[in-house]
Amino acid sequence: MSRPEPAADDSLAEEAARWFLRINEAGNDCPRCAEFDAWLARSERHREEYQRYQHLWGALEQVRPRRPRRQQALAGLLVLATAMLFALQQNVAVDMYKTTQIGEQADTLLADGSRIQLDGDTRIRVEHTLWQRRLLLEQGQIFIDVAPGLRPFVVVAADGETRDIGTRFNVRRVAGVVTVGVAEGRVEVRLPAAGIGQEIGAGEQISYRAGRLLGSSRFAAEGADAWTEGRWLFDDLDLTEVVAQINRRHSHPVRIDDPRLAAYRISGVFSAEDRSGLLAAIIRLYPLRLIEEGNATLIVAR
Repeated sequence: MSRPEPAADDSLAEEAARWFLRINEAGNDCPRCAEFDAWLARSERHREEYQRYQHLWGALEQVRPRRPRRQQALAGLLVLATAMLFALQQNVAVDMYKTTQIGEQADTLLADGSRIQLDGDTRIRVEHTLWQRRLLLEQGQIFIDVAPGLRPFVVVAADGETRDIGTRFNVRRVAGVVTVGVAEGRVEVRLPAAGIGQEIGAGEQISYRAGRLLGSSRFAAEGADAWTEGRWLFDDLDLTEVVAQINRRHSHPVRIDDPRLAAYRISGVFSAEDRSGLLAAIIRLYPLRLIEEGNATLIVAR
């Protein structure tokens, strides 16, 4: 996988830094808000760079001494601007890009001792900065065993972030929905732009999409990493997510003919290698049938 040009990354980081300072200085009086919204909407990378400075500002909020509000704000912005300049000059290090193909899995040990397992058709980027260990899940599914460290470990996926509180957890990104399931310990799942978040522990999972938390639920914690051992443990999983699991593992894709079929829920333990057996179980369970069309298998209503 090719790496992005450093000059392009620097330019985008500088733009994000300038916008962050403008927005914070303007407060409620923001004559350029429309221009800022347009810049933010240009790509996910723009949003990620802006969120980097939001994270830094949040960290500074926790360590700054109490002062009169105006003085505190000016001092904070000065410290933030200095930190941003330092970060830009140091050119935040991208420790690793990692991509897997359909049917491929990878087990990666990071420099800090954390272990990342990637499912098929998955793409991540790992960054270590002065303030945090940061992993961007661009697509697919990962299971993370986080090594203890002074810097927080944060997983960014879509518009949300998952902050480790000493744990092992799974993150899955399918069709705009991100699902986090905890096998051990606790995590905090936050949507910075919406200003909301929730902490979950072992045996709990939560999903989010487009700035909304979709609710948490219980699940079998031992199933969080079942896919790394060649098993699928589905616990009331909708058909869209089941199909995504199949398509990460097998090169012969499965498609859903009608989005309404996603309402069907699947539970059970299946071999990840037995694609045919899983599909046969699905059409026995619900009024569905399979059609082979070109190089794909379609699931359609009977």
